[in-house]
Amino acid sequence: MCGFFHAQNADGKIEPGEWSHRAPESKVRNEFQDLDFAALDRLPEQIEAKKNRGDFNPEHSETLKTYDIWKSYYGQVLKALDTWWKEDAQEAEDFLRSTSFLRQYNAREVLLHYRNFVGPKLQRALGGRFDAGGVIPPQSDWNGSAKVVWLALEHIKEVLADLKNNGPELNRLAKAWELCNEDLQEQLLTDFPNLMAFERPGFESLGGKRIGMQ
Repeated sequence: MCGFFHAQNADGKIEPGEWSHRAPESKVRNEFQDLDFAALDRLPEQIEAKKNRGDFNPEHSETLKTYDIWKSYYGQVLKALDTWWKEDAQEAEDFLRSTSFLRQYNAREVLLHYRNFVGPKLQRALGGRFDAGGVIPPQSDWNGSAKVVWLALEHIKEVLADLKNNGPELNRLAKAWELCNEDLQEQLLTDFPNLMAFERPGFESLGGKRIGMQ
């Protein structure tokens, strides 16, 4: 095109390469040629080895050891509350209107709310820390997950006080679970020293203490 323009509008002289200029040939590169497939084959085994030494192995994670005990008490307390509900709460209409009933009913509802909350959030926190090699920025997702677990445990600790003095068995379980609950909170602070530094936009500024349906 350039040669034709020159022929029509210039002095009629065309440089030899103007009509048939070719773009330099580019070499096609195989994007996979530098991959070490043997290293990729070893990767699952290496990941599993790291997991066995890290946060996901109950034999090596004090947090998961404590959580397993905590979860056991959780089930026992809920079972005791179900027994109380079936046997005592239905005895008389006066009982249903009593302050004692309302306290225990509220405690039962709170515990049922957190039943499927603490475990997944704890795994998310430990998983994030594991993937990041132990690095925990204050505003990281895993630090935030650790914080909401800690606050959930704080709420559970408050309602456990309402379960005491309601029969020897429930009283025993509530006290034992309360101690385990505190142990798990302390372990979280050990694993995530700056968890309270995490700020949830639109929540901390309102002065909220409770955990919503995250």
